[in-house]
Amino acid sequence: MSKFEFFMGFYGILLGIGLAELLLGFGKLIRARTRPKIGLLTPAVGVLVFLQLTASMIDAWLRLQNLRIDLIDLAIPIIIGVAYFLAAVTVTPDDHAAWPDLDDYFFARRNWILGPVIGVFFLTLAIEIPSTIHMIEQSQWEKLTHYIGLNSAGLIAFLVAWRSKRPQIVLAGIVGWIATLIFIYSIYLRVLGLS
Repeated sequence: MSKFEFFMGFYGILLGIGLAELLLGFGKLIRARTRPKIGLLTPAVGVLVFLQLTASMIDAWLRLQNLRIDLIDLAIPIIIGVAYFLAAVTVTPDDHAAWPDLDDYFFARRNWILGPVIGVFFLTLAIEIPSTIHMIEQSQWEKLTHYIGLNSAGLIAFLVAWRSKRPQIVLAGIVGWIATLIFIYSIYLRVLGLS
């Protein structure tokens, strides 16, 4: 077993537990005897967290092939996995009876749902610093412009979702971030020949 296979096994379990918790939360919501008003924000943020977990696996595959197995190199991926787990378990409430409207639940727990995800965004940028420096050293200005543009668009959409008080604007921000993720992790990676 290679070091990377060992890492991916560990990381996959960590992210898989978060994904299982996310799906379990929605499963419990569907099975609940008294179901709250679901609205649009909770399903949308559920899709967002699901895609973020998936994108994290893709990032690990693309960027962490040469990872050393030690606490320093594993620190950021472990923090990312724990952050996604926290976001995943917080997307839906445990006590459905206490929350008759899930949009109210979202706004009450938004910092715990979206806060870890925005933290992961910045940790991922930290992991990508060497490749960003490489783009600058190699004068790959078009690639760097795309990188900055896509991350900026996603960050703006995400910050709108995180800080706005109007449900429609929050939903637009979440949908914008979802669209950015889909573009980056399917279309854009194919264009670059990385997928």
